[in-house]
Amino acid sequence: MTFKRPPLCRKWSESEDEELRCLAKTGATLLRATAALNRRENVIRKRARELGLCLVGMREAKRRIRLLTEREANDDRSPAHS
Repeated sequence: MTFKRPPLCRKWSESEDEELRCLAKTGATLLRATAALNRRENVIRKRARELGLCLVGMREAKRRIRLLTEREANDDRSPAHS
């Protein structure tokens, strides 16, 4: 009797590819994509690269949030124009 191993990774369906495209388009992080697609980070990173997509890393996401909050704080301090 021969033992047949299951495949190392699941094949990507069209709906999963479309969801990954949508996540990348909306600026989702890699961490968000792993939760949404229930796959490991390295698998999602590889598939995104194959599809020509760019997912935001956590460092970049935090930097963007920090810039937005700084900008909002500066806007609050500036005098209102009438």
